[in-house]
Order: sequence, then structure tokens, then C-alpha cells
Amino acid sequence: MKKSDRISGNILGGSRAEIDKTMLAKAFVETHDFQALVNTTDFNFVVGRRGTGKSALFLKIFEYIKKNKTGYIYENTPQEYEQLALRATVERITSNYRSIRAITRVAWRVSILLDQLSHIQEHYKFKNSTKFDYLCEVSTKYEELLSVNIFSRTASIISECFSEDKSADEVPAQIAIKYDIEALHFAVNDSLLTIGRASYYLFDGLDEGWQPNKIATAVLG
Repeated sequence: MKKSDRISGNILGGSRAEIDKTMLAKAFVETHDFQALVNTTDFNFVVGRRGTGKSALFLKIFEYIKKNKTGYIYENTPQEYEQLALRATVERITSNYRSIRAITRVAWRVSILLDQLSHIQEHYKFKNSTKFDYLCEVSTKYEELLSVNIFSRTASIISECFSEDKSADEVPAQIAIKYDIEALHFAVNDSLLTIGRASYYLFDGLDEGWQPNKIATAVLG
């Protein structure tokens, strides 16, 4: 057999099997669990050992939503240093699981709302939103935050709302007050309805830099 005639390919479960899109298109089965993930309105974590197909599932869910749903899709595979930086930010404040979870949940919420705003304001119907003026002010005020990726933004939100004279349990409220989170949530939701769009957030590789401890778990919110 000539060298050019040899057949090569990815082994199922291989570390880069998801790169072979031809194989993935033929071998992937849309199971009940897959359908549940693409149709849910909740947030979900998909866990499994390395090589069990999590990244392949991430890609297929992204493809499905892009093809079958109308809206903005944010898909990200964060770098290890981004996750470590976020974890270091909260570790400087506290090591208490409950406190970290409360801090990161509200920080993630603000970060995602600001990310949605960055997409909404590009739509031609945005000017018809009843919250147009308010969101334009928010966009101008937090222009620097809007220019960075979602992990760096979340870390910055936490850092800016912490000071040595405050306890860790005060930080969630400080974040909520600083960014007027309920008003921001209402305004973003109203604008999404105005432009007729939904938002979908997909993350892969959240185990990069992850350690099996309460702090790393709490950071995910």
C-alpha cells in the first residue's frame, strides 16, 4: 500500500475528535438529553471525563441553535489564565463557599447583561426600545467594561465593588447597587423583546485550570 493510500482519522473519544466535523456529522446522535439541552431555558453544566465528547456536544448544540433559533449566540472556550485570574480575584476577598457563590452569581449576571447590551445596541430596532436612552447611558458609562471578554469583565466587576473596609458578604449588594442590576435586567429584557431576539450562552473547557475544591466550584456561580 502506498503512503498516500493509507487511511487515517480521529479515534472516537480522542482529545481532538471534535475537530473532525465530517466524522462528527455522521456519528453524532441527537439523543433525548441533547434535545433537552437545546430546548431548555435554564442553565446547565455538562460534566464528564476527558474524551467523553463534551466539546463535541458543545459544537453540535451551537450548530443546532444557530440553525434553528433566532437570537444572539455567545460561545466561548476560556483560556486557563482567564479562569485563574477570576478565581484569584475572589480568593483575595474570601475563601467561604457561600460568599464566593453569592458574589460570582451577581457578577456573572451583570457581566452577561452588559454583553447582551453590546449586541442589542447594534440592532436597527434598538432605537424603538422604551429603554433606549437609559441603555445608551449605561453603554457610555461602562464602555471600557464592554470592550473586554466576559471573564475579564466579571473579574473587574468584582474588584471594583470590593474594598478592605467591607466584608465579603457586602460585595453582592455593592455590585447590585453599583450597576442597578434590576433596572438593567428589565431594560435589557425589554429591548430584546423589542428587537425580537433571544440570547444563548455556551461555554466549553471550564475545567481548564479548575481544581476540585470549593472555591473553584463556587466561582462558576
